[in-house]
Order: sequence, then C-alpha cells, then structure tokens
Amino acid sequence: METITVQELSGILPYVKIVELTDDLNTGSVDLTNLETAYQSAVRDVELYAARHYAIPLPAVAAVKELHMQLTKCHLYFRRGLQDDFISALYKSLMAKLKDLTPFSLGIPGVETSVGTANAGMSVMAPPQTFVTGFMGLDND
Repeated sequence: METITVQELSGILPYVKIVELTDDLNTGSVDLTNLETAYQSAVRDVELYAARHYAIPLPAVAAVKELHMQLTKCHLYFRRGLQDDFISALYKSLMAKLKDLTPFSLGIPGVETSVGTANAGMSVMAPPQTFVTGFMGLDND
C-alpha cells in the first residue's frame, strides 16, 4: 500500500508544523502513526469519489499523489481541531475537485469508465430500436 513520507509532506507543510500536528506525546518528533492515519483518511476521501467510476486503488500518478498530500494536510489540521479559514477553503476546493474527477484531470492514460455492481442502477438513454427480422431463436408467429 502506498504511504506518504515526512519528506514528501514537508514539501507542502513545514517540518515543525508536521511535528506540531502529529506529536501527541510532546516528544518533539513526528508521530508516524498519526501521519499514516491522516494519510489513510485522505486516500479514503479520494477513493470514495473515484470508486464510482474507476478501479481502486488509483494508479500512483502525480495528480493523485498531490491530492493525497493536500488532503493529508487537511486531516492533520482536523485531528487537532485547527480548522481555520485557509484549511476549510483548501478542503472545500479539494472536495470540489474530487467531484469532477476524470481520467484526464488525474493524468491517468487509458482509463475507461467501467460499469459493474458499484454502478448498479445507472441508466443509459438510447433511442428505441426496431428489429425488422425479430430475435434469433424465438418463434415469430
């Protein structure tokens, strides 16, 4: 399973802030368990939206990784109850982006929408068809 490293997250959040948001025991270091929990919450957020249209897990392309990192940042703030205007706006914008997921927006080449049990109830509009010769194998009296 993919995970996020402190080094990757420090690209969008200062190391000191990562420590502050994860260190429940005041050890002065990053609590990797709390970091992993926030990351898994971020992955579930993305998969919740993506599962309606794509095979899960999504490939580890740059756009998916960026979504995971930004959402991990939000979840780290949420676990501390520090939901300021910036984090709230970031989370809302990420949720809006998730609602508009496409293979092109994620940079996933060759992904096609699959219809399976997860999409049960999906309807497709098509014009009525007339079968001139009837159905094969049926009595057409």
